[in-house]
Amino acid sequence: MMLRTSHGGFGFRPLERRALFLNAMVSAIPQMMGTDNTPPLWPSLGKVLGTDSFKGENAEKCWGVFLSSGSAWSKEFESEIVRVKELRNAALLAAQRPHPPKANEVFDTSNIGFGFGIEKLHRAVFNEIQAHDAEALRLRAGKLPPNDPRRIAFQRSRTDKSSSTLIPSMPDPRTLFTSLEFRSAIQNKAGAHQSAFTGLVGRPIKSSAQTTQVVNPSGYNIKKAQGAKHDGTRQHHDATTHTSTPSRKGSQAHGFSTRAAETATHAPARTSSRASPSPQKKAREHTST
Repeated sequence: MMLRTSHGGFGFRPLERRALFLNAMVSAIPQMMGTDNTPPLWPSLGKVLGTDSFKGENAEKCWGVFLSSGSAWSKEFESEIVRVKELRNAALLAAQRPHPPKANEVFDTSNIGFGFGIEKLHRAVFNEIQAHDAEALRLRAGKLPPNDPRRIAFQRSRTDKSSSTLIPSMPDPRTLFTSLEFRSAIQNKAGAHQSAFTGLVGRPIKSSAQTTQVVNPSGYNIKKAQGAKHDGTRQHHDATTHTSTPSRKGSQAHGFSTRAAETATHAPARTSSRASPSPQKKAREHTST
């Protein structure tokens, strides 16, 4: 859930994990004390922050005076540095990265020089952490059984740009998903049980193939069914593609149609199994009359 959508996740980022206070302090304090290129805005805080802390060679140990001041803000500031470093170490361990890890300009510095001079510090910190989080989840997914819908959904969607646009691009008036369809799309992306299939789980899938399969909770058997009767494959395709506009090409693969599921099983079909006549046949019939 907390992975970026570009890594195959849902982009949920709880504030308690982020480092907004740390980022704000690294940005504001150098402006208060001034740097080699900017004058100080609040020189009276020199005793607490260090008058020349961000100038010349002092930049490598810029937080020294502040961290030794004993103020509540400095203690919170240092605890945040320690916390994000621990987040990274935990991510490295979960991703089974070699030790020591590759050099990193943000995390390789000591606490007294952390973050100063790094452009867009917060992004740099969590780009590093989340890259390892994504690898850790890839390893976890690989340990699941090959036919586990959660493994299939994550491995096939994590590098797919179309699949990754589902979360950040919704809701969108150009993509007319109903509540049921959007719920199904989210469940499908996560490899979770399809709530739309609750009354159909366990029903045999009508098929001309020799093997007999039943509807499973995730709906995966419906997706891969071959030779489905009642033209279920075409109806599934049509029902899903009709929920998507050209601006969201490919997103139709996310969801399921309850109607398609019913026509592929022994549940009563709501629509005729007869395919519509082609445009060419319609034209011939019109000209013959």
